[in-house]
Amino acid sequence: MNKTIKNIFEKAGGSVQIEDVTQDEWTYTDNLDVEKFAEIVARQCIFELVHESTLYSDPNGNIQDLVVDVTNRIKKRFGIV
Repeated sequence: MNKTIKNIFEKAGGSVQIEDVTQDEWTYTDNLDVEKFAEIVARQCIFELVHESTLYSDPNGNIQDLVVDVTNRIKKRFGIV
């Protein structure tokens, strides 16, 4: 499992354990809050979008306007306030 996904999975209540003998990963989802998991993923996508836009913005703010629009659409799609 990707380190970032594992971190988000654990923040949402899931757990990952390594089996000593086989080195296999076991995931436990008994306490996983699926909505929280999805919201964290969406928020991190928005963060990356906003962060990257600051690196490439032009003086007229064209990229920033696009980022605001896309960010709002992502929030709406995932029900994030």
